[in-house]
Amino acid sequence: MQVLYHRLTLDLRRGVLSRQVRFVDAAGRRTSVRQRRFVHMAQGHLAGLHTVLTAEDWSGRLRVASGVDGSVGNTGVARYRDMASRHLDVVATSEPGRAGTVVLVARTTQSGLVVAVATRTRADGDSAGRLSRDPSRVGHEFEVDLRAGEPVAVEKVAALVTSRDVAISAPAATAEELLGAAPGFDELLAEPRARLAAAVGAVPDRADRRPDTGDAPPGESGAQ
Repeated sequence: MQVLYHRLTLDLRRGVLSRQVRFVDAAGRRTSVRQRRFVHMAQGHLAGLHTVLTAEDWSGRLRVASGVDGSVGNTGVARYRDMASRHLDVVATSEPGRAGTVVLVARTTQSGLVVAVATRTRADGDSAGRLSRDPSRVGHEFEVDLRAGEPVAVEKVAALVTSRDVAISAPAATAEELLGAAPGFDELLAEPRARLAAAVGAVPDRADRRPDTGDAPPGESGAQ
């Protein structure tokens, strides 16, 4: 795969990180990906990820995997790689009754802190997905049909609760409850917008990570 274009933009006023990627695979097919992600400013347990996939010059079926991975390791810094990198023991994984929803519960290896993450994923053209599970990960795989030039959206909303949170029954139950009450990505993003705009005042709207790399997707430009 060759990356043709990559850009990250942080919207300081709304607290949204956006990513644009355009690449060509070994078969010569060009694909563009646009993502937005945020953590809710008023409800700090909630976060969202919205991904739009566009097959620029091809059509076909794409498999999208979405879930929670409890085997993640702290391996990003070279000088720490000789130290313990695994900090979570997965306690349980489950699939509640709601479509596209999974829950993973883990415990930190030293402090014994319980962490529960519940996620709900929705994909255009595949509302339920197929459950995918192993001892340290749980999620869904979605089959989406891409047609040249037609965008397909995948939306993921997550709730994270720990045993240090106050006034909860259990992290997993509270995470499921918060996620069940949460609206979709765009509605969730719009909730604190007016409050956030008043709080940041004259802060610039966006901070771009420059320079951009490669050619922008058709119809888009890196100019401000």
